[in-house]
Amino acid sequence: MIIYIIAFIITIFLCFQMQRRCNIAAKNPRMFCQEKIQLYIMYLLAVSPLVLLAAFRDVEIGKDTVTYVSMFEEAQVVSDYSTFFKLQGEQPIYTFILYTFAHFGFNVGVFLGVLQLMALLPLLSLTLEKKGDVKLWHIITIYCCWFYNDSLNAIRQFIAIGFMITFYECLFKKKKWKTIVCFVIAFGFHSSSILLAVIFYVLYRV
Repeated sequence: MIIYIIAFIITIFLCFQMQRRCNIAAKNPRMFCQEKIQLYIMYLLAVSPLVLLAAFRDVEIGKDTVTYVSMFEEAQVVSDYSTFFKLQGEQPIYTFILYTFAHFGFNVGVFLGVLQLMALLPLLSLTLEKKGDVKLWHIITIYCCWFYNDSLNAIRQFIAIGFMITFYECLFKKKKWKTIVCFVIAFGFHSSSILLAVIFYVLYRV
């Protein structure tokens, strides 16, 4: 428990520092565009404690973790991707990433860490879209205190939800291609994303 608290405090503090830089950059649109890459790098460093916790956790932490590990081990012994896809291809992007990591010599911890990072990236994207109006450190605090432990158990769902939130934002800003990309990624991790897409589209049209 203590290591989780320490990781949360470090991440929240670094995101708070990053937010200050984001607020300064947001006052100058040209500067804000130039700063985006640096902000992403800072964010990767800020959330690295959460990613490392996800990567090095015991496989018994999170009910579905056993399933993730089992699929990863299965992918390591199936030499043909098409065969594995027929067996486990319900979520195509998730299946492709899993199979790729399994066959490039990575261990399952690296795979789980990357999944956690993918769940966290849309939070930064939302903050940058709002140009500082949405406080990143507020979002990260809520995520750490209420959702992080749940994400260890249902990471595919959290990735899908994260990208569907970005989908919603891009839909209302009429960013067609970003909207499509976000939906494809979300659907590639969890098929229930199509239900959210329908709800969001109805809200958009109302």
